[in-house]
Order: sequence, then C-alpha cells, then structure tokens
Amino acid sequence: MTTLIEPGDPLLTVLDFDNLEVGEQAQLNALAIAATTWIEKYCHRIFRKTIYIDETHNGNNELWIYVNNPPIISLGTVTIQESNFSGDSVSTDFTSDKFDVKFSTGKIRFKPNSFLASTTGLFSTGFQNVLLDYTGGFSPVPEPIKLVASKFIIEMFDPSEDVQNIEKEKLGNYFYSKGTQFFEQLTFKTKVILESYRIRRVNSA
Repeated sequence: MTTLIEPGDPLLTVLDFDNLEVGEQAQLNALAIAATTWIEKYCHRIFRKTIYIDETHNGNNELWIYVNNPPIISLGTVTIQESNFSGDSVSTDFTSDKFDVKFSTGKIRFKPNSFLASTTGLFSTGFQNVLLDYTGGFSPVPEPIKLVASKFIIEMFDPSEDVQNIEKEKLGNYFYSKGTQFFEQLTFKTKVILESYRIRRVNSA
C-alpha cells in the first residue's frame, strides 16, 4: 500500500528510522499504513496521484459529474452508455476536449455544442452508465495531511511493544484499531486540517 508519508520523511526525523531495529521499522511502516487508512477513510478520498480507468457514476440528468478523487490532474475518455430505440445498450466515447473541467473541485460538464445532436448536454439518467478515465489526486501529498499522519505515527510508536507475533499483512489493521482513540481525540487545529480536505457531497459511483 502506498502511504501518505514515508518512514524517512523529515517530519519523522525524531524516530530515526534508519537506526531502528527491524521489528521497530515494521511497526513504523504499519503505523504509516494505519494513518493513511484512517485519514483517507475520514476524508472520503485517495490523496496520492492515481490513474482511474472506467470509474463508474450514475447519470443524473444534470449538467455536472464529480469524480471520486479530486483534484483532476488530467481527463481522459468519458464513456456514456444509453439505450437506443430498440432497447439495446449503446456506448459513446467522448474525448477530453469535449468537456469543461474544473480541476480543483473535480467536476466536468459538456462544452456547449460538443455533444451529440440527440443529447441535451446533460449526463443522461442511468445506473453506472457514465465511465470516466482520469488522473486524480495530489502529487505531492499536501503537507498539512502529512503533518496529521506524522503526529499519529509519533504518538503511537512504541519501541517496547512486541509485534513480532502479528503477521506483517495485519499490522496495519492492528494499529488502525489501536489508534481509534487517538483520532477521536484530535485537537481542534488538526480537525480543521482534515475538514478542509474532506469530501462531503453525495456522489454515486
């Protein structure tokens, strides 16, 4: 799993990763996974730059469609599936030049006169009938988000804790559960940071 912050990041210098024992390094890596999982779950988004292929959305007969993981870095093909007069499903691919893109907020709409003559410029109603190809997220990860992750890791890191009997693949989940209390007691300042990146809109995908 790609994490929001790497063990050798300057924000974690105090932990001196390179000079830790193997078990302690494993713990720190697991804490980075736990922090990433919790922050992204809370904010309803994946932060790191990622390529998305065929991200599905329900057409809503509205002007705009929002991607799941803004900001949009680049938009690829948009596919819309509709039924023809015979009831058969027909897919139409649109290139990115047919759309107005609000990169920071992650929403797209047809440019005027760029859609098929038989359409209205709205995303026609349907279940998962709009498919988006795009690159979204942040590169690099925003420093305020890395700061929150680093605070969790530093707070939770305990060299005296024996995690050798826990499978490597389960360490992240272990610390995720253990860190719940930490995230429930976030300072006001930290909550403000997370809230500023949190996606609240209801979007079907």
